[in-house]
Amino acid sequence: MKKQPLGYILHENSQTVVIATGFGRPSSNPKTGPTVQVWSLVKSVHPVEAAQTGADRAVCFSCPLRPSKSGGCYVRKNQAPAAVWKSYKAGKYPHLADRYHLFAGRVIRFGAYGEPVLLPLATVAAIAAVSAHWLGYTQHWKKPAFAAYRQFFMASCAGRQEATQAQAAGWRTFTIIPEATSAARNEILCPNEVSGTQCITCGLCNGAANRRRSIVIHPHGASKAAVFQ
Repeated sequence: MKKQPLGYILHENSQTVVIATGFGRPSSNPKTGPTVQVWSLVKSVHPVEAAQTGADRAVCFSCPLRPSKSGGCYVRKNQAPAAVWKSYKAGKYPHLADRYHLFAGRVIRFGAYGEPVLLPLATVAAIAAVSAHWLGYTQHWKKPAFAAYRQFFMASCAGRQEATQAQAAGWRTFTIIPEATSAARNEILCPNEVSGTQCITCGLCNGAANRRRSIVIHPHGASKAAVFQ
């Protein structure tokens, strides 16, 4: 019997490729749990080199946490992103085409690395429709062209000023706040930080459609010290 591929190409253009992994080998991410992970990668540049040179702008846009901007991005480019990129370059991922049933009953993490709005909205909607639930975050919430993504993704905000702007535009927000700062009345602290709840069982970071409170979290990950420098 032919083995199921470990991932599928969801979308690509001349510069970038969006890949979903975690089918034959579930993710071991301790925060999210074994979700299907969706990665946006620069096609021609290794993720580590892209982060060092600024080529990561093609998939991370103007994110303030980009390493090339001395930000505090928590994603270790030499680990999962590098492995996914190498497998892509080796031709190990087929195109998904319209086989959305492969996502049925699964929990999807849009934007494990890179901007999830690189994935066409129709594809996001089709995957979400069959999934158990999903989570996703975008730094691109300020652009009106991407307003429709607020139904599925959280606006990723670096501080409460950004969060206030995003919420006024109809987004639920996921905001990094300084240590010793508490959640506001319209926010809750990320359940993973509070009790270790994994994203696979939480389901709160699925955009504005559910009308729940927004989420805040204190700096976390390998580069957390750089977030508010």
